[in-house]
Amino acid sequence: MSTRRPQAEAVLRAFRCVIGELAHARAVDSTFWVGLVRLHALPRFMTMPDVASRLDDVPDIVAPDYLWGDEAKAWVSAAAQARSAAPVANVLCEWSAFDEGHISYRLSSESWVARAAGALDHASLEDLLEELPKIEWLGGRGLPFNDEPSACFVALFKPGARDGIPEHLLVLCPATAEKLGWTADGGPSIYRNARGELAARTEWWRQGVPQDHDEEQRSAEGQRVILTEAGLAEFRAAFGWPDPYLTEWRVSRSRGREPIAACGSTRLAAVCAE
Repeated sequence: MSTRRPQAEAVLRAFRCVIGELAHARAVDSTFWVGLVRLHALPRFMTMPDVASRLDDVPDIVAPDYLWGDEAKAWVSAAAQARSAAPVANVLCEWSAFDEGHISYRLSSESWVARAAGALDHASLEDLLEELPKIEWLGGRGLPFNDEPSACFVALFKPGARDGIPEHLLVLCPATAEKLGWTADGGPSIYRNARGELAARTEWWRQGVPQDHDEEQRSAEGQRVILTEAGLAEFRAAFGWPDPYLTEWRVSRSRGREPIAACGSTRLAAVCAE
C-alpha cells in the first residue's frame, strides 16, 4: 500500500506490537516473526542517533602526499601497524572508514576495533559487519534474529528506508543487555541500567561525502558503541574488560594498475577507565 488509510496504519502498528510480545516471550521463533514484521514495511517509531562531525579522538588516515609504486605497497602493507594506542577507554566496539581521493590515485582505510579474543578473518569491513548478529526493533525492545549472544557484545541494526539513514547501525547486543538487566530507551541505540542511568549508547559520525575517482577529496565515517562510567562498571563485573583488538584493511587504487590491498591485525595497548 503506497498510501495507507489511518485505520490500516493502526492495525499494522497493533499487529507489530502483538508479534513483538510473542517473540520476546519466545512463543514464536525468528523464522516466523522476521517475515511478519516486514509485511507492508511496517512503521517503526524509535530514537536514532544524530550524525556528528568527526570525533576528535578518532585517528586519521596517515599517508604521504604522493603514493606510487613501492610507496603505495609500503603504505598498504603497514595496515594496523601505525596505530598502537587503544581507543577511548569506554569504547566497547567501533568501526571507521576513510577515503582519500587524488587525481591519479585513491586510498581507503577501514578499521574495526573490538574487545574480542583475537583477530577476525574477513575480506573487508563490509563482510565483517554483515556477519554480525542482526536485530529487529519490536515492542519497544531490540530482538536478535537468533538467541546466540554476540562474541563482540554488539549487533547490527538495519533501520530501513522509512527510518532514514544510516544504512546500518552498530548497537549493543540485546542478549548482552538482557544479562546486565539493561533496557533500551526509545530505540536500539540507547540503553539504561536498572536504576534508569544511561549505560550505553551508539555514536555515529561523518566527515564529507565520497566523490568520483578523479576528485581531490577526503571523506570518513564511523560508528561506536560506548559505555558510560556506570555502564562500564556493571559490564566489567559481568564480562571483564579485555584489551581491544584492531583489524585494518587498506587499499590503494591507481589508474591503469591493479588495486593493492592488505589486511592487518594487532592487540592494542590497554587503556582502562578508573
